[in-house]
Amino acid sequence: MRLDSTSRIADIGFGTGIFTRMLLENGNSVFGIEPNQEMREAGEKLLVEYPNFRSVGATAENTTLEGRSVDFITQPRRRIGSTVNGPDGVRKDTQARRLGCTDLE
Repeated sequence: MRLDSTSRIADIGFGTGIFTRMLLENGNSVFGIEPNQEMREAGEKLLVEYPNFRSVGATAENTTLEGRSVDFITQPRRRIGSTVNGPDGVRKDTQARRLGCTDLE
């Protein structure tokens, strides 16, 4: 699968939204997942003008998104599957597969 403007993306840990904005400017629909309320609110202010953006107060281990709802997952500094278990014991690669991303190495 190739990233194009129709790709749906879960941006895990979107923080202040700098990378998320690049995805939105590409025409993508983006779910910004951010557990930190202050960071999430800063990102929401930056991205308020983008109708294809949805902010979600959640973690990588429990995004609250429906299964098969995205084409790609982004996460800063490491792949979502790079840590075998999250702090609550949930496998991050299991969450990625539930969302529809199967190309995890």
